[in-house]
Amino acid sequence: MDNVGIVVEDLAAAIDFFRELGLTLEGRAMIEGA
Repeated sequence: MDNVGIVVEDLAAAIDFFRELGLTLEGRAMIEGA
């Protein structure tokens, strides 16, 4: 499977949403940009 990056304002809510879809969290990182 390819890697996917998703930008969200509420990380906890996004994680809950994708868990409800049956996905599992494999890693997590905060990246700051310009």
